[in-house]
Amino acid sequence: MGKILKIFLSVLLIITLTCVCIFGLFLLGGKVLVDTFKNSTESSEYVVTQADLDYALLPLDEIVTVKRTFKSEQGDRIDNPEKHLGINFSHTLTIKYEGEVKAGINAGDIKAKVDDKTIKITLPEAYVISSEINENTVESSVDYSLGSKFINPVSSDEVTNYLVKVEEREEKKAVSDGILDEATENAKTTVKGLLQAFEKQGYTIEFEVG
Repeated sequence: MGKILKIFLSVLLIITLTCVCIFGLFLLGGKVLVDTFKNSTESSEYVVTQADLDYALLPLDEIVTVKRTFKSEQGDRIDNPEKHLGINFSHTLTIKYEGEVKAGINAGDIKAKVDDKTIKITLPEAYVISSEINENTVESSVDYSLGSKFINPVSSDEVTNYLVKVEEREEKKAVSDGILDEATENAKTTVKGLLQAFEKQGYTIEFEVG
């Protein structure tokens, strides 16, 4: 009886040790798989495709990036003198107005491509979209010298022609003051805002104009 018990205990011990070894190997194998998956996940990088880039830029329309307002506070005075038989028949036209110059870029001409970890954006040159006077703000008045209301009246085109010159003048002034450069910089800011998710993935955004 004692001999049988010893044999039973020996077999039980062998089975127990075998189970412990199998369980240990199972845990070790599981850890190896988990570590392998973790390392694989941590080392994987998000790859931006051309399709991703095109989709990110879809919200862009024509970008109106800069607006400059202008106005005539006291009114512009335009003298229109005429003399007949040595007599001065002049009138002075006073015009008040408010307007706006807009500049931007055409988003449809933006080119974008992915080169390794760099996103290269080519912006078209900025241009003046409009220079306009708001017709609802225009006020005009006329001072006539004696008799000039009949001899030298204000023509119907006098105000219109002057305002056209004002629009042209304000456009040139805005360009001289750097409105196109500001429009380009604002366009860059807008585009970078749409691509900030890619920057967080380690991509660098480069711009060129032309």
